[in-house]
Order: sequence, then structure tokens, then C-alpha cells
Amino acid sequence: MVSAARVTFGRRLIAVLALSTLLVMVVLASSAVALTPPPGQGRPASPGVCQFAIAPVDATGAVGPGSVTVSVIALPTIDESLLVQLFVNGSVAQSRSVTPPPALPVVFAPITVVTGDTISANYILRGVSTYSTVCATASGQTVVRVGGAQATRLAFTGSSNTSTMVLVAVSALALGTVFLVGARRRRRVNA
Repeated sequence: MVSAARVTFGRRLIAVLALSTLLVMVVLASSAVALTPPPGQGRPASPGVCQFAIAPVDATGAVGPGSVTVSVIALPTIDESLLVQLFVNGSVAQSRSVTPPPALPVVFAPITVVTGDTISANYILRGVSTYSTVCATASGQTVVRVGGAQATRLAFTGSSNTSTMVLVAVSALALGTVFLVGARRRRRVNA
């Protein structure tokens, strides 16, 4: 005969396994949906180079505090309008609409910056920043820091689905705990 404790343990084990499996399936399905772009949309190949320049700079190429002028000196040549944006400390400071073919340079009004501010530029096509191209300086910097060491974009070091992997790991730990508790109870009952 099977004891009531074993039946209860078996039911609990099945419930935990079913819930863990369901959780993993939901997480994987939702991440797959999130990674799939809508039909006809997505991240197409970059249409070309975008470069910006800042003046004045010192002899080392560093930007000092004070009044500076940012200009976009290269844009992709495409048959659609672009919205070119100037960012200061990650917020849009100015925008310019550019019609094809782009009349270069696109010069923004002078801005006043202080030590520690960051300056960058980018463009938007079709109302959404769908392209992976970012505007960079001639030396390849995508973000310029005022009055100090130049900042660049951090290297991509992690997986894009880190949260999914964490949930899978937590589910695996929960399942392992259930098996461990079950094995100890079984040993106690059979002893």
C-alpha cells in the first residue's frame, strides 16, 4: 500500500513541476514575441554613415566648457526626410528636419556646456529610430564629454535575454529544491 504521505508528496511534486514548466514556457514565449518585429518593420540595415563635429576644441581635441557649436557633417543619402537631433546629457536639446538630399553640414544653434556634460547627435527616420547607426565624431566617439576624458559607448557584454535566463535559473533551483526535499522524505519514510 502507498502511504498518505507519499501520495501528498507526489501531488505536491507534480504541482511544482507543472508550475515551473508553465513559468519557463511563458517566459520563453514572451521573450520570443518581444524579439519578433511586427511584419514589415524591424531593424533594417543602416542606410549610411552619420558624423558630427563640435567647435571649438583644444589642441588635444577635447571640448572645453562654454559656448560650443555642434554640426552634423555626414548623413545617409536617402530619399526620405530625417529628423536630426542634438543631445546634451542624454536629453534632446535641439532638432532639425532635413529633406533629401541632405544639405550638409546641419548646424545647431550654439549651446552652453559645463564640465561633465555629454554631447551626442543622432537621426530619426520615419518617426522612429529604427536604424542601428549612431552619429560619431571623426575619431569614432559616439558621446563626447566636456572638459574631461572622452566617453564612448560601452561594449556589449551581456546577453539580450538575461532576464529570461535568470528566470530559468530560478525555476531550476526551485525544481532542485523540490527533488532534494523529496529525496530526504523518501529516505526518512523508507528507513
